[in-house]
Amino acid sequence: MKITKRQLRRIIRESLVNREEIIGLIYAVLEAWDSKGGIDGVALVSEVQRLVDFDVALDSHAGVGRLTKDDIFSTLDEMLEDGKVHFDAEEEVWSLAPRVQSI
Repeated sequence: MKITKRQLRRIIRESLVNREEIIGLIYAVLEAWDSKGGIDGVALVSEVQRLVDFDVALDSHAGVGRLTKDDIFSTLDEMLEDGKVHFDAEEEVWSLAPRVQSI
């Protein structure tokens, strides 16, 4: 089966949109838990999946589909490398990365 350039562009565009939506959902969960010191990974995955399920029911994230634990943790790893989130290995909790204050 051949994939045309047009189909490939559509697939890439959809995957980028899905990734941005996943990042947005992760931020939403982390912001809600930030004042409590963070959230453990299992609860974070569960909350993101719950939000996606709710949004799919409302048809606002219909393109995302069911996210796996690996999808969410892969995105978290990328966000960690980019300095957007923080993982406290001792407490095993995820939180938003502290904002750097400019002088």
